[in-house]
This record gives sequence, structure tokens and C-alpha cells, in this order.
Amino acid sequence: MSSKTTRQPQFRPKLRNRKSKGEWAEIVFVAKAMALGLTVCKPYGENHRFDFLVHAPRNQVARVQVKSSWTCNTKNGYQFKTSGCGRRYRAGEVDFIVAYVVPEDAWYVIPVREVRKRYQGTVFPHITGSRSKFEKFREAWHLLQRPRRRRGEVLATLHACADPAFLATGGDIAEEEMRAESENLAVCLSA
Repeated sequence: MSSKTTRQPQFRPKLRNRKSKGEWAEIVFVAKAMALGLTVCKPYGENHRFDFLVHAPRNQVARVQVKSSWTCNTKNGYQFKTSGCGRRYRAGEVDFIVAYVVPEDAWYVIPVREVRKRYQGTVFPHITGSRSKFEKFREAWHLLQRPRRRRGEVLATLHACADPAFLATGGDIAEEEMRAESENLAVCLSA
């Protein structure tokens, strides 16, 4: 049996439109993530399905979409969208949806695979013992902090080329010639 908690709600700014509310939630997300030692980058422009790139030490970069919920609905839950522009977020576009329930100061760090068939999610942070599908992701910042490696996943690809004349020498070349040849060497590391 679940019961309501008596926790006092967090400060809530008086913002009138959705865009301002979303921008405020993004600012609070950046502050929270940086306080946890994460590096947060904002891509230039509005053409990406994610809001931020988040990097932790010894971890890959994660694409994060921030959502916020400001009011409790009629079923006593807080809803957040798991879609943008009428399209659900998918793996390959976004890695995590981070939902912020403003009145309760509650964060949910949800892998996008957990919301793939939904256009919205509902959470109940104000109810003790909530059995919400997403409750296990409440304050799950560790998901952004640990390495996300899958079996057989390529972590980096090295593309390199060298002048055939250098290769023909078996790598034995005079220092002066090596400097000249190094200009013909192109190395690109991409993750």
C-alpha cells in the first residue's frame, strides 16, 4: 500500500510558457550534472534530437534529452513527454531521457530503450512505495557515470594511411625524409 509523503516541495519559478519552463529545467540539469562531476556540452543549433552531450571520466559520451513536469495530473502522477515533434525518441538518436519533476525536485535518468513504445511517461515521486515502471530510474545518475559497453561494440575506429614509398623502405628512412613523409600521414580517430 502506498501513501503520500509529507516532503516540502522545492522552489518553483513562475514561468508562463513551455519553452521558458524547458529552458529553466535544462539549466537546472546542467548544474546538477556538473555538481556530480559530469562534463556537459550543448550542441550548436536546435537540429538535434538531444539537448546535451554528457561525458563522465572513463565513459563514452551520452546523448541526453531533458524533459520536465510541473503539475500533477488527475491520476495523481507527473507526466513527461518521451517524444519530440510528434516522434518518439529512439536509440541511435538519444541515449537517455532525463525527466525532472519540478515541484518534487525529483530526477529520473531513463535509458531511451525503456520508453521506446511510449509517447509519454508518468512518475509518482510524491507517493512512497510507488510501483511506477520508471521508479527504478529515480536519481539514477550512475547510469550516466559508468561505462556503457556492449559485447562486440567498437569503441573507436582508427583510419590511417601512409605514403607507399615509406612502407616500401620497411620503415627504415632517414630522419629528414621522415619529417617530409609525416606530412603525407593522415590519422583520424573517431568514436
